[in-house]
Formats: sequence, C-alpha cells, structure tokens
Amino acid sequence: SLKAEEAYPKTQIQKIDALLASQQAEAEKAAQLAAAEKALSEKYAAIIKLADSQFSSGDYTTAKTSYTDALSLKAEEAYPKTQIQKIDALLASQQAEADKAAQLAAAEKALSEKYAAIIKLADSQFNSG
Repeated sequence: SLKAEEAYPKTQIQKIDALLASQQAEAEKAAQLAAAEKALSEKYAAIIKLADSQFSSGDYTTAKTSYTDALSLKAEEAYPKTQIQKIDALLASQQAEADKAAQLAAAEKALSEKYAAIIKLADSQFNSG
C-alpha cells in the first residue's frame, strides 16, 4: 500500500533534510562564535590582569600600552579607558613635579653661583686693602 513512486513524500524528506542540515550548520556556527568570544574574553582578562599588575608597580607607560591593547579587543569596555585616564593624570603630575624640581635645581645653582661670585668679589676687595 506504500506508493514508492509518489513525489510529494520524497520532496518533503528533502526539505526536512535541508532544514536539518541548515540547523546543524547554524548550531556549529553558534558554537564557533561562542568559542571565539570565550577566547577573546580570556585574552582580554589576561591583558587586564597584566596591566593592573604594571599599574600597581608604578610602570605606568607599559600599563597604558597594555590597557590600550585590551581596548583594541573590547572597545566598549569602560575600565581600560578609566585606567588610561588615571595614568595620563599621574604621568602629567609626575612631569609637572619633575619640571618643578628642575626649576628649583636651576634656581639653586644660579643662587650658588651668585653667592660664589659675591664671596670672590668680597675676598678680592678684602685682600686689596
């Protein structure tokens, strides 16, 4: 009573096979995307951990590079942006302190030279009579 020559059942089976193959392909693609996202998240976390360590040890320039690398992986993340802003502020503060120290050293040197010149002049006047 089966009708092997009927086209409709064969067509439906082909459609079902195509749908199953499509679903399988989509599932594999979703699994690949999930694996890629997991790998990206793990790499991001490792870079952030390294950057935090560099930041904690005061290696701000290297930490900034690491936070920038993390941002290249996940541009939407706020944490690396915040850390980079902190680093920029710290580096600017350090530069300002270094500039101030250099100015103080230059002023101290100028004062010492002026003092030495005055002492030399006073000595020569004292010795001349």
